[in-house]
Amino acid sequence: MILKYFKYKIKELIFAGITWCIITSPFWADIISYLWYLTFNTHLSDLLYFLLCIGFIPLAHITWMIFFTSFFLQKYQKGIISIFLIEAIIFEIVFIYFLIVDPSKIATRIPLTSVVWTPFIIIYLLLSIVLFLLTGLAFTLKSFKSDKEDTRLKGKFLLIAFISFIIGVIIEIIPIFFEFKYVLSRLIILTAAIEFYIGFILPSQIKKVLLK
Repeated sequence: MILKYFKYKIKELIFAGITWCIITSPFWADIISYLWYLTFNTHLSDLLYFLLCIGFIPLAHITWMIFFTSFFLQKYQKGIISIFLIEAIIFEIVFIYFLIVDPSKIATRIPLTSVVWTPFIIIYLLLSIVLFLLTGLAFTLKSFKSDKEDTRLKGKFLLIAFISFIIGVIIEIIPIFFEFKYVLSRLIILTAAIEFYIGFILPSQIKKVLLK
């Protein structure tokens, strides 16, 4: 999506692309963790694993709100971004403090199998879900009101993407464990990223198939 900026010169695509790269950060943690284990025959430290999973989420709030306020509430964009910047700084200070002093305040990890997030992280992720849900619904509803058929189709993909993302995160953080839980949750989040890409770019091949 970021690369599409150079073709379409739509700066908002950069912030949307960065947001969804960050949202898939649990994949980075898992991939790096497995590669680390295969290479060094030891597990990635809790500090690095938690940092990769959660540490960049506040940045996603900022990039997403830059994107969102480019279409809504432009008059208040600077104020809104400032609020989320402060939120990100506060969270990162607390997060890094726990990360260094006592990682168990963030989560309990069973290497290569599961993670039990603490209420501190669960609440933060739930608030993130609310943020993306409300802004996502506002954005998709605006798309549905368009006179252009392709814009309405983009809105449908975006709505599916937001729903997929929320389902994936909920499966990830609920303290209920079952086989392939994390594989399922992260596949759903990855699917959401693909749907999000389609919702913004609407590749010509898909457009030809769905808009006849």
